[in-house]
Amino acid sequence: MKPKIFISHCWDYRDQYYKVEEWIDDSDIDWQNMSIPVHDPKDTSTDSELEEKIDNNIRKSSLFIILSGMYVSQSNRKWINKELNIANKYGKNIIAVKPWGNEKMPLEVQKATDIIVNWNSNSLIESIKENL
Repeated sequence: MKPKIFISHCWDYRDQYYKVEEWIDDSDIDWQNMSIPVHDPKDTSTDSELEEKIDNNIRKSSLFIILSGMYVSQSNRKWINKELNIANKYGKNIIAVKPWGNEKMPLEVQKATDIIVNWNSNSLIESIKENL
C-alpha cells in the first residue's frame, strides 16, 4: 500500500509546496498525496467544511510534513495550528522543513514536531523513509 503523506502549507506559499511535492515525486517513494492544494480545494465553502476535510485527510495519512516558513505570517497561524493539533491528535509523525537559508524556526513549530530537516531534498526524503 502506498504511504499517504499530508503536506501542511498555505496557498500563498504554493511554490514551496510544489517544490516539496516534486522532491517526493522524483524520489523512489511511491506515495499518495493527502494535501489540499490550491488547484484542488475539495469544494469547501466554509471554514468548518475545510477543517473537516483536513482532519479526515490527516487522519488517513501515514506522515505529516509542515513547511515551517509559512508560520511567520500571522494570518497562516490559525490553520497551521489547527493542522498541527490534528496531526498530534492522531499521533502522526511530524517532519518540519526549515525554509531555505534559515537557521531558526518558530518555537511553536519546534515543540509540535518530531523531526526537523533543512530545505534539502536529500534530508527530507531520508527523513520520510525513516518515518514511514
